[in-house]
Amino acid sequence: MCAALQLPASMFSKPKAITSPRHARIICETGANRVRRFHRNTLRALAEMTAAAGLSHPSELGPHHLVRRVSLTEIRLFSQLHIFLEDGELLSGTHERDFYSAAWKLARADRFELAA
Repeated sequence: MCAALQLPASMFSKPKAITSPRHARIICETGANRVRRFHRNTLRALAEMTAAAGLSHPSELGPHHLVRRVSLTEIRLFSQLHIFLEDGELLSGTHERDFYSAAWKLARADRFELAA
């Protein structure tokens, strides 16, 4: 019996017809161990990406470091795909950005409904 899931051992048995090593067995482990491993591996990958970009800390990453595939043959920098506002730009009222200006005018601090 799998102690973590309280399932009968037969639930983890595979038919003998399946010979692939990938399907040979299911390892019963707790969710905490999977989350810990995923988090550790994510941080390792982030450290590798940061170093590969010649940076010393992830806070130095910017939209010009990241790319997105937009079609089968084209990739774009995030700095080309997204509009980034300056600090305080919406609050100052000096913004002339189509999307953000329209959204800011519709925003309400007191409720989540559209302004009339």
